[in-house]
Amino acid sequence: MWDLLIILILIIQAFITPLRVAFESYENIALTGLLNIFDILFLIDSILTFFTSYGEPVTNQEITDLKKIAVNYLKNWFIVDIVSIFPFEYLLESVGRVNQLLRIIRLSKLLRLIRMIRLARAYKSLM
Repeated sequence: MWDLLIILILIIQAFITPLRVAFESYENIALTGLLNIFDILFLIDSILTFFTSYGEPVTNQEITDLKKIAVNYLKNWFIVDIVSIFPFEYLLESVGRVNQLLRIIRLSKLLRLIRMIRLARAYKSLM
């Protein structure tokens, strides 16, 4: 059920993110709040991934050892997950309201699309 929720959130973000990047006027408090909730859910998903077994590609054996799971996650998806949920927008907004920084803030929203890579992983886990 959790994977289905993550897939649904990813699909929603696949539509919202390009609109937010293209149109600054598309910003509103409700949408920002919803996206912040999505970020919290992705953070929870990242934490849960440290405890989720995976299939060894060579032997097709299910790996349940927590240390091996953590090492595998850190080597493969951890950086992508952390970069995709890091609040670059808020960090850049705290620096100041300089015109060039505002453009960077808009472009940083594209980093949210990195999460789409997770869709492939979630789909693979459901199959």
